[in-house]
Amino acid sequence: MQRGTQLNNKTMKTKRNLSGIYFRHQICDASGVPIKDGKWDNVCFEDLPLEKQQELIGKMDDRYKTSMIITLANTINKIGDELDIITS
Repeated sequence: MQRGTQLNNKTMKTKRNLSGIYFRHQICDASGVPIKDGKWDNVCFEDLPLEKQQELIGKMDDRYKTSMIITLANTINKIGDELDIITS
């Protein structure tokens, strides 16, 4: 997979696996079309295409959303600590 920016809402982002919040996602070609053999992969929420993120959020109850937000916040803080990032 090409690293870098997301080409469109269906294109996978760079797979970084930072948060540990995994979902099953069908593997697609570069244009975002599912490949014919129907392969699936475990992909972290933040690495999913925007369209898939929105779909998943729409299906989550409030308790699940809260848990995911806290996990993502902790991930951001951990990255900031490890890279010594402080903004003013």
